[in-house]
Amino acid sequence: DFVVEEKQRGQGLGTRLLGYLIDQAKSVGTTQVILQCDLTNTQAHRFFFRHGFTVSSFGFCLRNPILLPSNERLCAIDITDLPAEEN
Repeated sequence: DFVVEEKQRGQGLGTRLLGYLIDQAKSVGTTQVILQCDLTNTQAHRFFFRHGFTVSSFGFCLRNPILLPSNERLCAIDITDLPAEEN
């Protein structure tokens, strides 16, 4: 999570933090940085757009799946673990 307190915004702190995080990612050979952001957080969207990020996906979230009667059917897998013909 990365947040700059509202009173501190507009002073370049977020830009410095984001730059540092990108530099750290590059230093270990990362070729892509992916951010997740609440769909309603338009201030953050503008910030990321200003720094060269683009929208690359549209996601959905199921909160508290334990409360659902069908939760035993939910399972998370890493698609990189699937055989090539299923990936």
